[in-house]
Amino acid sequence: MAALADASAAALRDSEVAGGPAHRDDTALVGRLAGERRSGLAAVVHEARTLETSGRTALVAVASSTTAHRRLAADGSQEAVPASGARHVVLELRWTDGRGWRVWAVRPGEPAAGSDADGA
Repeated sequence: MAALADASAAALRDSEVAGGPAHRDDTALVGRLAGERRSGLAAVVHEARTLETSGRTALVAVASSTTAHRRLAADGSQEAVPASGARHVVLELRWTDGRGWRVWAVRPGEPAAGSDADGA
């Protein structure tokens, strides 16, 4: 979240594999947000479960949302942003030497059967 809150591509290295699909997508997003900041932005993880692991790769289903926050534009204007509903994704994680698990790719996911991870 720090990368999006501060529109900082450098912060992406803390959670993603440099050069991977997620890193490329998020670097482009951070570029579009240049000059903006987010105050009070946080991720809320409602559910996370491992789907499979194989060697240095793991798939993890995640349901998460973002908190209500303020968008601070480069010109000094501010805008209230409401909390989001839950978003369901599958993270493809890769093991990186010396850095541990990092996100390689993000794919659309489905709510788990019987899950109440609706963001409420």
